[in-house]
Amino acid sequence: MRGEMQSDIERNHEIVRELLRGMEAGDLAVLDSVCAPDFVAHFNGIDLSLSQVREAAAGFVAAFPDLKHSIQTLDVDGDRVTLHAWDTATHRGTYRGIPATNMQVQFETIATYRIEAGKIAEVWQQMDVPALLKQIDGI
Repeated sequence: MRGEMQSDIERNHEIVRELLRGMEAGDLAVLDSVCAPDFVAHFNGIDLSLSQVREAAAGFVAAFPDLKHSIQTLDVDGDRVTLHAWDTATHRGTYRGIPATNMQVQFETIATYRIEAGKIAEVWQQMDVPALLKQIDGI
């Protein structure tokens, strides 16, 4: 039983790491690979479907193509994986109507992923968008 629990922990941990690696590489196909078809994201208080996340991620990757996650913690508790990361990127494309500034930005992300049947079924994510916007637009 202990070995089975350990393998579940390792598998769930790796699923989230695979998502992060894919997003850093700008490979949006990773979303279909690691997310359940009925996936739901609760992003900064807004519920998004997988197709809506894919669309938002495409825009974000276009605006910040060199996104890197500096993982502070990545903890697994049963079917939940909690991430705390500081993200860095360069603003190289339009984001929320703000044209590229070529400024290096840093912002905090906290997310809890729920894994079901080897796929991400749900995520609750808070990204410090106000801090990001302040860095590229001064608001």
